[in-house]
Amino acid sequence: MAMLYIDEKKIESLLAAAKRTPERRIDAILKKARSLKRLALDETAALLAVEDPRITKKIFGAAAYVKNEIYGNRIVLFAPVYISNYCANRCVYCAFQSGNPK
Repeated sequence: MAMLYIDEKKIESLLAAAKRTPERRIDAILKKARSLKRLALDETAALLAVEDPRITKKIFGAAAYVKNEIYGNRIVLFAPVYISNYCANRCVYCAFQSGNPK
């Protein structure tokens, strides 16, 4: 069974580079998101690196638009599907987490 790992160095690198993303690039990323196209990792990093409250407001507006286009006026919850009762992770919210007493 192949294990999938998160490449922390890649994520850190993307986030560091994203801090220099000009607003016009953020606007282009938000336009792409509003067209319901999947964002690339560097595009997502650029949105996560935004610190300007004015631009953050644009991001929330685009997120609301995408949510409403995909799910409409309803609340959608996601739950992970488990194929066993064993997990090596320690997610605080989860009853299956490895730190729970048996």
